[in-house]
Amino acid sequence: ATADDDDDEADEREERERDERRAAKKAARDAATAADKEASAAAQAQGRQTQMREAAAVAAMKQKRKEAEAAAVRKKKEAAKAAIAKKQGIQLGADAASAELPPTPPKPAIDE
Repeated sequence: ATADDDDDEADEREERERDERRAAKKAARDAATAADKEASAAAQAQGRQTQMREAAAVAAMKQKRKEAEAAAVRKKKEAAKAAIAKKQGIQLGADAASAELPPTPPKPAIDE
């Protein structure tokens, strides 16, 4: 009877140790999985930050391009106005007040 009891105790001990090893392996796997998930989440957050920075840079570039195009359009309009004014003999700008245009001599009348 004692030998059977010893065998039963040994079997129970082996089963407990096996269960403990399984639990330890499972805990290690769970910890590794959690660490992977955490690293993945951190990488995603980093990726989102990078995407946001890139989007902001693209938006800034688009805004600068828009401003440059608007400035180019303004310059073209100003140049066109200046050309028209020059044709009409009018000066535009800050020097218009100080600059006096000579009077246009009257055209001589043609007698028929």
